[in-house]
Amino acid sequence: MASMPTFDYFDLPTEEIERVNDAFNVVEFYGFDLQEKAGVFGFVPGTVKNLPELRNLVLDYALGGNIDMWDRIEALITIRQKLDKRFGANVSEHLRWLATNEAAAPHYTCLDLMGTGHLMDLRIAAGHVAAYMG
Repeated sequence: MASMPTFDYFDLPTEEIERVNDAFNVVEFYGFDLQEKAGVFGFVPGTVKNLPELRNLVLDYALGGNIDMWDRIEALITIRQKLDKRFGANVSEHLRWLATNEAAAPHYTCLDLMGTGHLMDLRIAAGHVAAYMG
């Protein structure tokens, strides 16, 4: 992804920042390590050295109007919300379901697709969860 301008986050609507925070809560909930988190948000592993750096990059892209970043954010939030409706905040049940339900071609689970770093794969996983969880 191309370089984005840095924003003064105090002047921005809190709703947008809260959506970004919600997406970060999802990847934290599922226990992704830093490089997995970077991949989910579309960055090449090794791009960031720590979580605050990743958060700032995601905020810069999202608040800069990057549609792909917003799609990733919304897909992550959808996955968590739909699974919460079925399993509550039981991370073990979430991960079990994500790891055992094939969402695309055979042998690609939702969890596999979430980890590829590709936006379309994340969308497919979110769509699969939404379709099955209602």
